[in-house]
Order: sequence, then structure tokens, then C-alpha cells
Amino acid sequence: MYYSLLLLIYFVVSMNCSDRTNKDVILEEWKAFKSMHQKQYANKSEENFRIKVFMENKYFIAKHNQRAAIGLKGYTLAMNKYGDLLHHEFVAIMNGFKKSYKTHSINGSSYLSPANVVIPDSIDWRTEGYVTEVKDQGQCGSCWAFSAVCIIYTLHPVYSERVGAAKTVRYNRVLQL
Repeated sequence: MYYSLLLLIYFVVSMNCSDRTNKDVILEEWKAFKSMHQKQYANKSEENFRIKVFMENKYFIAKHNQRAAIGLKGYTLAMNKYGDLLHHEFVAIMNGFKKSYKTHSINGSSYLSPANVVIPDSIDWRTEGYVTEVKDQGQCGSCWAFSAVCIIYTLHPVYSERVGAAKTVRYNRVLQL
């Protein structure tokens, strides 16, 4: 009798747990994404479109990370605040560089490789302590500042031979100068 009661309770609990569908899980992830990144949409049609884009991006990330897990890719991906954007929308927002069409000098210098230098086939700069975490420059259109500051702070430990000295800096300080 006792085991029958336990078995009955088990089946009732498991039936209640199975009421959650894949759609419920997806909607919970979507709500968490919107809450975490403070996303709001103009209407239900726009939100339906964005959830579709979000799920396609989640699928892309999952497939990429599967390939990374078996060694076909050297890095993994994760969802971020841009997960509800199509690729061309992301590029239009984030790629703020405007090429200058000023005439440039034709006279340049040539690269001369150094003699008697042994260069390794590969170096993982992350394990050497020369790489900082990924940054988000936002929509300021000043990718040049990010690039310049990043390379300076990367080269500092290289030339000063202070391994692991790569720093994180406020990029907006460069823009204020």
C-alpha cells in the first residue's frame, strides 16, 4: 500500500512536470533575455519577429559551440544583448567607421623580415596574459579609440616583459582628449 501511494505521487508529480512544453521553455528564455537586456518592442508583430531572430541566433550559437567542442572551431560563442538583431542590423549599428577619402601619399615603406630570428608556428596570447576580456564599444562610432587603446595596452606588457600585465582601461578617456 505504501509503495502504491509513493508510485501514485511520483506519477502525479511527473505528469505535472511534463506540462511544460518546448514553447514554454523558449518563452521563459525570451522573457529572461528581454529582462536582462531591458528590451522593449513597438508592437506584438515586432516582438514576434525578434523572438524568431533570437531563436535563430541561439541555434547558430549552439551549432557553432558543438563544432568548437569537437575541435573544429577554436572559440565558443554566447548570447549577448544583440541576440535579437539580424546580422545586417548589427553591422549597420555597430560598424561606425567612416573611411576618409583624402588622398594618401603613394610613397610607403616596404617590410623587411628580420634575419636570424626563430619565430614559433603559433602563440596563444590568451595563455600568455596579453589579452584582456572582450569589450563592448556600443554605438559611439569610435572603434578607432578601442583599437588604439587595446593595442597600446597589449604591447605594453610585451615590450616591458611583464607577462600578464595587459590592462583594462576606460576608452572614453581617449575620446575626451
